[in-house]
Amino acid sequence: MLASCWKKVPEVAILRNSFIRVTVTGEYGNNIGRFGIMIKDEMNDMMDGDSKSIHYSCRLDTEIYRFLTGEAEQKNVSMNNVLNQVAREHMVKKNFEKIGSALTCKDALRGVFDIANDKQLIKLATKLGSDNAVDYVGMLYHDVNNDTVLRFLDLWGCRFYGYEHKNHDGTHQFSIPPDINEKYSVFTKEFIMSFVESTINTPVKIQSSPRMVAFSLVV
Repeated sequence: MLASCWKKVPEVAILRNSFIRVTVTGEYGNNIGRFGIMIKDEMNDMMDGDSKSIHYSCRLDTEIYRFLTGEAEQKNVSMNNVLNQVAREHMVKKNFEKIGSALTCKDALRGVFDIANDKQLIKLATKLGSDNAVDYVGMLYHDVNNDTVLRFLDLWGCRFYGYEHKNHDGTHQFSIPPDINEKYSVFTKEFIMSFVESTINTPVKIQSSPRMVAFSLVV
C-alpha cells in the first residue's frame, strides 16, 4: 500500500525492544517529505497494564503544523505534549456528543442560574446525578465501577480550564473551577454527591464557592 502511493520502496527496520520502524521518503501528490510509523508489539505490556503510550508519527497539514508549533513554543512544552492534548480534547468532545451534551457560554449559564429557583436546581441536580449521569457512564464505558466513575468525573470536570484530579494512595482529590456563580457551584455540588452515592456509594467531602467546587473521595 505504501509502495503504491510513494515513489520509493518503504524501509523496514527491526529495532530494539520489539519496535518496528516503517519509513518512506519521496513524493506523494504535492507533498515532499518523510513519513514514518514506529510500532511496538505491546500485547504483553497491555495485558500487564504497563503500556502507557504508542510511538506513532504522521504528516500534518502545513497550516496545522505551524499553529501547533506556535502553541508549543508559547506554552514552552514539546510538540508531543500539544498533540496529545489536541487528541485528548477531540476524544472528550466525541464523548460529550455521545451523551447529547452541547457547549454553552458561561454568560448564558450565569443568566439562567441567576434567575433559577434554588429548590428546583437542587432537585434537578439530584435527578441528573442519580439517573442521567449513571446512564451516561454505561453508554460511555459499558460498566459502572470505581474506575469508570472516576473517568466520568474527569470527563465532567475537564470542561473547565484549571481542572485538577490528584490521587494520593487511593484518596482522590478533585478541583473544578467553573467560575460561573454560586448557584451553579451548588448545582454541581449536589450533582456530584448524587452521582457518587448512586454509583459507588462512598462518602464525599465537598465544598463549593462561586468560583470553585472541591471534593475528595476514597476509592
